[in-house]
This record gives sequence, C-alpha cells and structure tokens, in this order.
Amino acid sequence: MRTLFLKIFLLYWVANVVVFAGMFGIMKWTEPKEFPGPMSGRLSFMLQTYAQAAVDALEQDGTSALREYVDRLQKSTELQMYLFDEQGREMLGQSAPADLQELAAQTMRVGTIQAPPHDRPVRLAVRVVGASGDYCAAAALSPPRGGMPPVPLIALAVTATVVSYWLTRYVTNPVRRLRAATQCLAEGDLTARAGSAMGRRKDVIGELSRDFDVMADRLGELMSAQRRLLRDVSHELRSPLARLNLSLGLAAQKAGPQAQADLDEIEVEAERLNELIGRLLTLSRLETGPEVTERLEVDLAELVSQIASDADFEARSRGCRARVVDCENGTVMGVPELLYSAVENVVRNAVCYTAQGTDVEVSLECRMRGGESEAIIRVRDHGPGIPEAELGEVFRPFYRLADARERQTGGAGLGLAIAQRAVQLHDGSVTAANAAGGGLVVEIRLPVEGGPRGDSMTSTPADAHCS
Repeated sequence: MRTLFLKIFLLYWVANVVVFAGMFGIMKWTEPKEFPGPMSGRLSFMLQTYAQAAVDALEQDGTSALREYVDRLQKSTELQMYLFDEQGREMLGQSAPADLQELAAQTMRVGTIQAPPHDRPVRLAVRVVGASGDYCAAAALSPPRGGMPPVPLIALAVTATVVSYWLTRYVTNPVRRLRAATQCLAEGDLTARAGSAMGRRKDVIGELSRDFDVMADRLGELMSAQRRLLRDVSHELRSPLARLNLSLGLAAQKAGPQAQADLDEIEVEAERLNELIGRLLTLSRLETGPEVTERLEVDLAELVSQIASDADFEARSRGCRARVVDCENGTVMGVPELLYSAVENVVRNAVCYTAQGTDVEVSLECRMRGGESEAIIRVRDHGPGIPEAELGEVFRPFYRLADARERQTGGAGLGLAIAQRAVQLHDGSVTAANAAGGGLVVEIRLPVEGGPRGDSMTSTPADAHCS
C-alpha cells in the first residue's frame, strides 16, 4: 500500500510541476522584450517634460530645489533621473551608471534622443536647453512584464506537494480501508465490511466496496450455514448412536463367544464415532463464539502439570513419555474448561505422532513482549514433522496430512482446530513450527492480565515469571 501511495503521489507531483513550469515558461516567452514604438515616443516626451522642469528648478532656485524635485519624482514615478551639464558633470553629484554617462555624452554631441530599443532596461537621454546653457537628462526604464509575475520555485514545489498529497490520499484512503476490511475477513471476522461511506461513492472504488460487502454477506451466510449444518447433523447423530450402543449391549448378551470379537470391534468404532461427534459439537460451539459472562483465575502451572501427567499414562501404552521440562508460575483469566481442552488437544496430538522411545516435552514460560506479559506453552514431539508449506493448514478442521497415518492414529483433524479456536477466544494465538532436531513444536501464547509490567521487572526475560 505504501508503494501504491508513493507511485500515485509522484505521478500527481510530476504532473503539477509540469503544469506550473509550462505556465511559467509561457509567461516568460510572451513577456515583451522592448517597448512598442508608440510607447517609446511617449516615454521620450515624458522624460523631456521631467527634464525641462528639473532644469527650471535648478536655474531658478539652485541645487537644493533640483534635489527636492528629483527626490519627489523618484518617489512618485520610481524614475531615477540624472541631469548632466555640457561638461558631463552630474548636477547633484550622484554616481550615475557608466552607460548612462556615455549615452548622455553622445546625446550632447549629436543633439538627438538616444534610445536603443533592444536593451533591457531601455536607456533614454534627452537634451534640454536652459537659460544658462544646455543640459542632458538620462534615465533607465524597464518594459512592463507580461501576464502574472513568475512563481518562485519554492512556492511551486510547496503547491505541487500539497495538491499531490491531497489527491493521493483521496484515491488511496478508500483502498486502504478496503484492504483492512479484507484482512479482517481473512482472519475470520465475518462482520468486516468496507463501510457505508465508501459505498456512497459513485466511482469504481465505490462499486468495488459494494461488491466486497455483498461478497462478505454471502460468505458469512455460507459459513453460518456450514456451522449450523455440522451442529444439527451432530445432534441428530447422537440419538441413533445411543440406540446403537444399547442394541450393541443387548446383542453382546445374546451372542455367543464366536461373535464377541466382532462386537468388540463395533463397540470401538462406535466409541470413535461418539468422540468425533463430541468434537464436532465442541468446535461448532467455539466457532459461534460462546458468551462468557465470567472468567476465573487459571493456574497454568497446575493445568500443564495435570495434562502432562494424564497424557503420560496414555503415552506409556505407545512406548513413549510425556513430561514437563520447564514450568514457571503463571496465572491467566479465562475459562478453565476451554483452556484445558486447548492444551490437552495439543499434547494428545503430540503423543500420537512422537516416535517410540522419545518424550513429548511440555514447557511453560512467561516473558514480556511489547510492554505486556504473556504466557507461552510449548509442546514438542519427536515425530516426522510437517512440510513447511502446510504448517498453517494443520489448524484447519478435518485437515489430514496423510490419510493412512491419520487412520492409524485415529485422528480426525479436529484437535488442533479446537485448540486454536479456544485460544483465540482468550485473545491468544497458536503456531506450529518444525524443530531443529526433528519433530514439531506447537506454541500457545496467552496474555497474562495483571502480570508485572516491563518497567518493574529486574530479571531477564528468559527468567521472568508471570506471578
């Protein structure tokens, strides 16, 4: 998004600079380089009139009157006039420019007006006859500028930047909001919408926003229908399954020893089906986001130790172990049943896949991150691991990495999905990664409410405790 903003900003900025530079070039090109012919004649007549009045003031009242007249003329017309006598002396002792001195000397010799038309500024000189002798008045005049005055470069840059920034924000802000809504939808928030403000736009972005909202509504309906279907089917299966178990018990009483093995196999499959239905109902309940009116303090150290102890009993029958390798003190606010189910599902999944003769290692650690205290539960097995491209898929319901292996372990692909949803309801996260020495590491992160703040901790993060 930042790249798009920068591209559009530079495009608008360059366009504005080109427009302003073009306007500036046109003004400079159309600016007059010299006075028109009629204007030159009028300027000469004007200078002749001013010069005659200056000579009269000098001869009648002296140098002081001349100085007063020249100063008054400069203030009213911004015309700096120099008056020379026949010997080329400036009558007020002013330091006249060399080109005006030379022009005045030529005018005194020739006796005509000298006004080079292509010079800038235009220099004029007139000869004036006085009672005590001849004089020459000289002045420099600049032609008027055409059009608007030139725009300074700094003003041009500031104007182009402000206009470009405003236009870029106008274009990219709706795209940014639409992207944020897309990210929320991808993270599972089915209530995410682009917003009514964007929907009122009449351009392509407004149409895209309305299409996104329609898509989000349809997706929400489909997801709700899917969850409702799973819940309803699971509930409906419970009744025939209960009758099946009852009939199985009656058949076991009536059947002879030769049918007992088959009946035992039917009972095992019925128990698996019963467990699957229970997990489906649990997942359905978690997906709908159960309303929890009260959360209790949960001692994570005690919870982890109990789950590891129970899992170890099951692991021994598989030729492996489950043990706690590191357990710090940590307390979180949450629903004990949900947290227990989340950690238990992860540990039991590790017991299913760890190699015989190895240990499932469970640890509890508390540390500071971003100024907040969090508890980290890590469960590592020593199994075959998971391909890197499929690490994010293991938390999807009914996901199977290998059907044959799942059937061998009895998994249905619901344990990690239930664990992830339960942890998310506690504002936590679950991630999976392959361990360096082989096997899989599942990491559960839970925020610790009321834990120590970063500015009050004196120990290192690795040794920090949550309570």
